[in-house]
Amino acid sequence: MALREGFTTGSAATAAAMAAFARLLGAEVQEFVSCPLPPFEETDDGLLFPAGRLDIPISSVMLHEKNNSVRALVIKDGGDDPDATHQAGIEAEVALCPAEHLLPHEGEIFLPGPPPLVLRGGRGIGRVTLPGLPVAVGEPAINPVPRKQILAGLKEVAAQYACKAGLVVTLSVPNGESIARKTLNPRLGILGGISILGTHGTVRPYSHDAWKASILEGLSVAQAVNCPRILLTTGRRSERLLNGLFPHEREQAFVQVADFAEFSLRSAVESGFRDIIWG
Repeated sequence: MALREGFTTGSAATAAAMAAFARLLGAEVQEFVSCPLPPFEETDDGLLFPAGRLDIPISSVMLHEKNNSVRALVIKDGGDDPDATHQAGIEAEVALCPAEHLLPHEGEIFLPGPPPLVLRGGRGIGRVTLPGLPVAVGEPAINPVPRKQILAGLKEVAAQYACKAGLVVTLSVPNGESIARKTLNPRLGILGGISILGTHGTVRPYSHDAWKASILEGLSVAQAVNCPRILLTTGRRSERLLNGLFPHEREQAFVQVADFAEFSLRSAVESGFRDIIWG
């Protein structure tokens, strides 16, 4: 029987932001949003042409009259993948702001658009504290591809309603901090919540590509924080074994690589490591 695919936290955040933005501009509450999927090709008129689309259900949409914003919620569906973020609530709150007044503060992300966009990480979104990741230290853990995906979706809504205002979008995950403890985020220096991820917008169950991307991220952080050696393990038990043998090694020096022996060893050498221990 074929395993069921799901969608990424990046797609969930994009759909939520699109639903909130459309409602803010006067649209009816939508049951589904047609979410653009990466990779994107930029057209001559500034739109980002997606590689595909996916209908994503919207769980709720709420208007906040006090601050003139709208918040939408998407329940992340990991399909049949054993994903810690499966069934997590991904929220996006969208508010309008005159483009000339749209100035990001420290720790926020500015995307020039159009529409110009300030992207904030709210409760349950991790913040990067170590170098070596594709996100700068101090920024919310919203990866480059999801940033472009969110902008692409909001561009579509802005074009549909001829809106030229700037936007402030705040992403949050109510239980993101507890979910993050089940992931490698704390080891990678991503604190306070989960990451918004996804290079293709969909989740393939038991994806080898996802494992390899995780290995490369771990090696990159270990290199950036100057770990003198790397300790590769097939899983948690072998990691506990090596941790007992090398108790003084930094946490970032340990990278779980599953069965990807050749890939991880080759990648460790290409990352500059010459002292490599396998558990």
